[in-house]
Formats: sequence, C-alpha cells, structure tokens
Amino acid sequence: MKKVLSFLLFIFFCFPVFHLFFYLDKVDWSFDKYFFMAMRGSFVQSLISALGALFLGFFGSLGLSHLRRSLSPLYYSWFEVLVLIPSFVPPLVLVLLTLKGISFFPFGLWGVALFHISMHLGLVAVAYERILRKKALGWSELCLVEGVRPFKFIWKG
Repeated sequence: MKKVLSFLLFIFFCFPVFHLFFYLDKVDWSFDKYFFMAMRGSFVQSLISALGALFLGFFGSLGLSHLRRSLSPLYYSWFEVLVLIPSFVPPLVLVLLTLKGISFFPFGLWGVALFHISMHLGLVAVAYERILRKKALGWSELCLVEGVRPFKFIWKG
C-alpha cells in the first residue's frame, strides 16, 4: 500500500512536467544569447541564496541550540514554530510584508537572493540544530574515549 501511494504521489508531482512534454512541439525553443544569460543569472541567484541560507542557518542553529538549553520545552517548541513560519507562508505574502516594512529594499539579483535567504533561513537553522543535537553527543563521547583535545576535534574533525 505504501509503495502504491508513493508512486501516485510521484505521478502527482511529475504531472506538470509530463504535461509540458506533450506540448513541447508547440513551443519555440530558441537558444540564443538571452537564454544563456537568463540561465547564468538564475544559477548565480540560486547559488547566492543557497550559500547565504546555509551560512546564516548554521549560526541560527547555534542560537537555537542555546535557546533549547535556556527555555522550557513548551516555549522552545513555540519558538521553533515561529522560526519556521516564513518557510511555509506563500512567497507573495513575505514579499509584500518586506516591501511594506523596508523602504530601501534592493531589487534585482540581491533582492531576490535576500528574499530566498529570509524564506529558507528558519528551516535550515532548525534542520542544522536537529542534526547537531543528534550527532554532537556521539562525536564528543568518541573524542573523550579516544583522548582527542577539543581544539583538534573542532579543526581537524
């Protein structure tokens, strides 16, 4: 039953791609310089957004791990939900809220990258925090057993 549901979910998410392939002969694909400029711009924007979210999400995960120790579990779970809200709100709502609140917001490549970073920052921070919480205890115990100094553990892995 689980395999059938997984297959149906796969078909559901891939249906738009299948639909495009049926109408592909009606679309005029022109691979001129503007196409490659758009692809390059899209690649650069996605790279900036991903690296920014990963970099800032790491520091957010350190803050979340500190809050986990200082807050009660009920307050921490509410704070975690609050951090995750921008990831699940439709992007148009986030764009309108940001443009209403900030008058000097950058447009273009940096504006789109900043929107994407702000949308995905909470999700990345929560994911990093859960991974660190799961793995760090085992790593620290292994270092204690093996006699590795903390400085070597942090810098050499």
